Order: sequence, then C-alpha cells, then structure tokens
Amino acid sequence: NELRIFADNFQTELMVFHIHEQKVEVVRFGEDAGYSERVFLIHDGIHYDLVVKEVDTNAPALDVRRFEASDEQAVELARAVAEAEHRARR
Repeated sequence: NELRIFADNFQTELMVFHIHEQKVEVVRFGEDAGYSERVFLIHDGIHYDLVVKEVDTNAPALDVRRFEASDEQAVELARAVAEAEHRARR
C-alpha cells in the first residue's frame, strides 16, 4: 500500500479516517514501527485531507501538522473532525 510506503519513508505513523456512508473507519500505517510522530488524514473516497491544529488564524505556517505518536488528545480531536465531516456528508 502506498500509505505504508509514505509512513516508512517519512518515519511517521499515518492514522487515516476513511469516511464511508454509514461509518468512519480508522486505518493506521506504521503504528508498529515505533515512530515518534503521527499525522492524521481524512479520506472521503476520492482524496485525502490533512488534519491540522490551527495555532493562529493569521499565521497558517504555525499550524501543527505532525503530532507526538503518544498524544491521545490529538487522536480524539482528529476523530472529532472526521466524525463532523461524516455528519456533514450525510
């Protein structure tokens, strides 16, 4: 899978929220490799969107794109974004 190659190449875990009609499915790549960072993606069946944490609306360069792999609060926030996207598409 291409996402596993990306995870290995960037030494970053990828957590992908696949938005299906009935549910949101979570698939992880690189979770067993011990990487220290994690990136969140939302896949709508056509393309992928990166989940970012906005630090300052006037400075997008400060947005957080990579999170510590141990940051469970970031997982819950990303999951909330994915669930909101799922609800919006129904």
